[in-house]
Amino acid sequence: MRLELIAATQTRCDELLSLIGPLEGIELSTQVREHNPDSLREVRVESRDILILDSPLEAPTPERDRDLAWLDQCVTRHPLLGVLWLTRDIDPAFLLQAMRSGVREVLPLHPDPAEFTQALDRLRRHAQSLAPTSPVDSTERKSPGRMVAFVPTKGGSGASFMVTNTAYLLAKEMACDTVLIDLDLHGADASYYLSSDDHRNSLLDLTRHTDRLDAHLMHSSLHSVIPHLYLLAAPNVNELTTQLTAPQLEQVLQLARRQYGMVLLDMPDTLDAVTVKALDLADEVVLVMGNTVAHVRNAKRWLVMLRSLGYADAKLRVVLNKTHAGSDVDIALIEGALGLPVSHTLPNDPATALEAINQGLPLMSLNAHSPLVQALRQFISHEWHLSAPKRKSWLDRWF
Repeated sequence: MRLELIAATQTRCDELLSLIGPLEGIELSTQVREHNPDSLREVRVESRDILILDSPLEAPTPERDRDLAWLDQCVTRHPLLGVLWLTRDIDPAFLLQAMRSGVREVLPLHPDPAEFTQALDRLRRHAQSLAPTSPVDSTERKSPGRMVAFVPTKGGSGASFMVTNTAYLLAKEMACDTVLIDLDLHGADASYYLSSDDHRNSLLDLTRHTDRLDAHLMHSSLHSVIPHLYLLAAPNVNELTTQLTAPQLEQVLQLARRQYGMVLLDMPDTLDAVTVKALDLADEVVLVMGNTVAHVRNAKRWLVMLRSLGYADAKLRVVLNKTHAGSDVDIALIEGALGLPVSHTLPNDPATALEAINQGLPLMSLNAHSPLVQALRQFISHEWHLSAPKRKSWLDRWF
């Protein structure tokens, strides 16, 4: 567990350190603000569990408001962070404002030692209750996880829909620790299908701080969807001006592979340096297409590009999705044009699929017996030899 102390002066730092005393299992770091009003801009709390912020002895309202705004940004990006604020202002209106900014504990500048200890203990218990369970508690997996990239050969082919529901089944039925990384930065459909865009952190929050990237920072940036399933969301639209580089993405993907059993990538329908890096690292590339001439044409173009990058056909999978009734483009024609077999075909279930898409919910939560869900189970079983554990009958449970 990591604690950051930001003191107003060196004297205050020494006073607070004497209050904190020795803490077993706590990694403590300190910073002194002195009289620099902009010093908080340089503070990084991404990998911290607890933050103690000591306001200046004479804190005018503008400076206090700047502190509140900074804390609000910190907690918004890192919701697991527990904040203790030492301040002269403890009137009810200020306490409400602090609470809205994400501050969990507020104490006077010179707190009673017992109250200080109790507040710190509450923050420690809060951090421990939110501490990630396996696999983050362990250092690394014994063997790297599998990384699979799902690529739409054409816009609207349903790759995001397939990868999100595959990830949900892996976690829900197979109890496989799974991370879904939304690399379609402009579409961001995976974020919607799994969480209705209800997330605070994104891929860019990790790539901004690769110098201190570790398992704890990664886990705090993930959105927990259900047990065993985590989403690393695409950034908000207003963040897309920040450049994502291939080396940054490689660090994130390699760490994810070391920490989780399955890493699924929702890819865009374009190739650039960043997406090529993701495809290089992937163990398998799943090409999702429909049974139209336009889809076949685009799939052929994709295969030319992927093969030119040196990817063997054994790394590639073709999945036929969104089959259109009455189309003359059948499986035999597709396989002849691509020179690759169609690995899997997903059946039509437009009513269930449309309901899931409109509500931003996984298929299984709406209809666990849908033909689409059954087909995805078969895809998982065939590709990765995973299946849901068999339930014991009522008779077996007696013995």
